[in-house]
Amino acid sequence: SEVCLACDAGYYNPVTAATECLACPAGEYSAQTGSIVCLLCEANTYNPVEAATSCLACPNGETSGVGAVACTPVGGCEDVFLELTTDGSASETSWEVIPDGGGPALCSGSGYADNDQVTETCCLPDGCYRLRVLDSFGDGMSNPGGGYVLRDVNGKRIIDNTDGGAGFTSVSALANDQVFCLPLGTDQVIGAHCDRTDFLPTDFLIASENAAVSAEFGVNDANSGYQFWLFDPNGTYSRRVFFSHANPMVGSPPGAQAAAHLRFGNLITNPVPLDLMLNVRIRGRVNGTYNAFGPTCRVMVVSSLPACPTTQLVDDLNNPNHSCGVDRTFGGSDKVVAYPLAGANQYRFRFEQ
Repeated sequence: SEVCLACDAGYYNPVTAATECLACPAGEYSAQTGSIVCLLCEANTYNPVEAATSCLACPNGETSGVGAVACTPVGGCEDVFLELTTDGSASETSWEVIPDGGGPALCSGSGYADNDQVTETCCLPDGCYRLRVLDSFGDGMSNPGGGYVLRDVNGKRIIDNTDGGAGFTSVSALANDQVFCLPLGTDQVIGAHCDRTDFLPTDFLIASENAAVSAEFGVNDANSGYQFWLFDPNGTYSRRVFFSHANPMVGSPPGAQAAAHLRFGNLITNPVPLDLMLNVRIRGRVNGTYNAFGPTCRVMVVSSLPACPTTQLVDDLNNPNHSCGVDRTFGGSDKVVAYPLAGANQYRFRFEQ
């Protein structure tokens, strides 16, 4: 053809030398011809089909976030936030949240700018869902590396794949169709272990004490304790393991907190991979009933210890040295305190604005 044809309304084309236009996905639309990106449906509108030229207004009594494919009854959902860091090929990136068990996407998005930071909102009722981040070219978000974080309405992390975009090809999702559920629980690792990236296989990962779990010590030992869930957001690894008061991990200290200890190297079946950034979530179990999984922290088990292991500020409201998220004045007697490291005789603090 001697001339190029404009894409029809409802379609778009983000690249040169294309032989066809792409249909705008559900949750998006294009009202004019010649579009290079589709527009997300605005809040309180939705679109359940591809190739739409407009979005539909939510019915009375229902609402939606940006990019919705369906509306939800008012008061029947809470926002989750997907923080995307795009790579140099952002037109290849899209995402969707689908119900547990499958079905049409409840929220989705695409059409982003290169090397950008974007926060998308999705309003979800209590329940369980799958997040899928997609790359149409099949090289992940690796040009250079991008990533994403999913947070609940309170800002707590559900899935953290920061800088992990190079770790997948076409689909980044939890292994074996596993899901995240809302609302989150409160169980998590202790502050000193959250986001620590220099664990050795011989180290313990420790859950914060749950008073209800501890109260079952010596009462219902066999069916009370903690379940640890270690997983790669890109789906290469997932392992859940439960430790009860009756059967804590070998080597754990005695008492009600024994079940809160996991030693990485003791997991022989489906062992924890080395030098791979993982997410960890924890839930307590009280007399046979599981709590909801709490927020995510990131951890890494390394094959060799770095020259200067990392620690972090004391993050425990009950500790007189609590130093995380506090206000301090320079030049006076105020101070911040880090968790101590065995054998360390010097500590370096870095302050950034």
